[in-house]
Amino acid sequence: MLMLPVFHFEVIRPTILLALLFTIPLVADGATQALGGRESNNTLRFVTGLLFGMAQAVCIVVVGKTLVYSFMEGHLVYLQSHII
Repeated sequence: MLMLPVFHFEVIRPTILLALLFTIPLVADGATQALGGRESNNTLRFVTGLLFGMAQAVCIVVVGKTLVYSFMEGHLVYLQSHII
């Protein structure tokens, strides 16, 4: 939640692509643990969890802004600037 203002005020522009990029390390870490039989350490878990938390903040901002702008316009509005 600490990163939410950074994305809301667009210090870093929130995009769906950014959220997907922040999610990749978590998926890679989990997949290599499940398939490769390796064990993760606390530092790696912290970093991947932090990035995934930032991805969640990005998604909250993008969905929230889409809903607010859609409500103001009276129909669904796709924010092209928040896709890529």
